[in-house]
Amino acid sequence: MADEALRQKIDELERELEELRRKESHDSGRGPEDQDRIRHLEGEIEQTWDLIRQRGGRRDAGEDPDGASPRPVETIENYEQ
Repeated sequence: MADEALRQKIDELERELEELRRKESHDSGRGPEDQDRIRHLEGEIEQTWDLIRQRGGRRDAGEDPDGASPRPVETIENYEQ
């Protein structure tokens, strides 16, 4: 997947995330399904940004950016700490 397509995916995920958060602010709260979906979206957004960064690193190193692959969300979260 090309970098631009990955950025479009992030935009779509962020729109859905914003809609769920807006729903929370207008309703009396969100249900467990919404909470799970928000966590999933946040993880998927981080995972996609990580993939873009990997692709850039591979490109900078003269390697094929298509060789990058998504890492598990848990790996990304632990890496950032």
